Amino acid sequence: MGKRQFFTETCLGFCSRGLLAVNPAHIERIEDQPEEARQLARDCHIYLICRRPSLTLKPGSISLGDGVCRGVIIINELGRMREVSFKLNGIPDNFHCMKESAYPYKKIEAFDVGGDLLWSALINMALPMMVLADNSIRNLEVCYVGQAYGDGTRSAADRLKSHSTLQKVLADSAMERPDLEVVLLMFQYEQQVFFSFDGRSSDAPPPEADGNRIGDTLDGVPLDEKKTIAIVEAGLIRYFRPEYNIKLRDWYPKEGQKLLDECYELDFSGLIVEINTENAASPIYSSSRAPGIHHIANFDLHDPEVRRSFFAMMEGMPTDMATKTSGPIY
Repeated sequence: MGKRQFFTETCLGFCSRGLLAVNPAHIERIEDQPEEARQLARDCHIYLICRRPSLTLKPGSISLGDGVCRGVIIINELGRMREVSFKLNGIPDNFHCMKESAYPYKKIEAFDVGGDLLWSALINMALPMMVLADNSIRNLEVCYVGQAYGDGTRSAADRLKSHSTLQKVLADSAMERPDLEVVLLMFQYEQQVFFSFDGRSSDAPPPEADGNRIGDTLDGVPLDEKKTIAIVEAGLIRYFRPEYNIKLRDWYPKEGQKLLDECYELDFSGLIVEINTENAASPIYSSSRAPGIHHIANFDLHDPEVRRSFFAMMEGMPTDMATKTSGPIY
C-alpha cells in the first residue's frame, strides 16, 4: 500500500446544486417559464437523458375530496400493464374537480366550479408531489450524460434543442421500446475542497512539512468553469457508463491529461463528482449502478500503490478505496 505523502491531503469535489426536470416536448417552452426557472436553465451545463416505463392515468380513477386527490397510474413495462395508486395532498379549495386529460391520459388537470382549467401537469412532472403505493416508478435510467458550455453562454437547454443523441434515444424508444418515456434532467454544479488529516499513521509526515501547500491550493480554487464542466461530464460517464455514451466510458484520471492539469498543479490527491436528484424525487440508475437519489463517484489522481488514496483514511485500508467508496448513498 502506498505511503501518505503529506499530513494534510486535499480532494477536489464537484456537487450538483440546481436541478431542472423537463419533458423533451417542452424544451422550447422553458423561455415561457418564470424568471427563476429561466435563470436556472441558463446556468445548467450538465444534462442527463433518462427514461422510465411509460406512465398514463387510468381513465375515471381520479377523485377529489377533503383536499386530497386520489387516482391510479398505469405503468407499461415491456407491454405488461400494472396499476399503482397515488395521492396528492393539500389541494387548493378553488379546485372544484380534477381528472385525467384526453387520450393518451398523460396529464392531470384541475378545474374551478365554472369549468375553467386552473392547473395542468404531466404525470412524470407531478410525481415529486405524489404519495405513491410503489416508489419504484420514480426511478430513471441514465441513458446519456452530456455537457454544454461553449463560451459560457450555452446552456444544457440550448444544446438539447438540436441534440442528435436525444433524437436517437427518442427514435429508438419509439421503434424498439414504445413502453418507455424520456425525461431530461439538467444540473448546475459548484466546487468544494475536502481535507483529510492524519497524525496517527507511522508514515504520516509532520504538519510543518505541508508548508504553503494548502494556501496555494485554495488560491487556485475554483478551477476554470469550462474545465469543471468537462471533468464533471467525464466523471459521471465513467461512473454510470450509460448506453449512449461512447467516449469517456473508460476514462480514468491520470497525470498528463490536459483536462486535469490544474488538479495536478494544485496537488489534489483525489476527485469527487456527486449528483443529487432529491428535488425531483427521482432516483437514477444505470446497468452498472443501483438506483439512488444521491450518487458519489470517487477517483484517485495518483497511483494508490505509490501514494495512499485520499479515501483510505487509515493505514492498512485497501488501496482501491476510491472504487469501494463510490456508489449511491441513499
